[in-house]
Amino acid sequence: MTLLLPIFAVIILVAVLVIPVDYWRTGHTKRARLFSLAGLIVLFGYTVYQADQLY
Repeated sequence: MTLLLPIFAVIILVAVLVIPVDYWRTGHTKRARLFSLAGLIVLFGYTVYQADQLY
C-alpha cells in the first residue's frame, strides 16, 4: 500500500497538470479552474498525509 500511494499521487499530479491546460486551450475556463482547485486540494491533502506519516 505504501508503494502505491506515491504512484497514485504522480498519476493525480499529471492529470491535474494536463487536464486544466487542455480545457484552457479549448476554452472551458470554468472547468479548468475547477480541475485546478480540485488538484490543489488533493495535493494539499496528500502532503498533510505524508507529513502525518513522518511523525
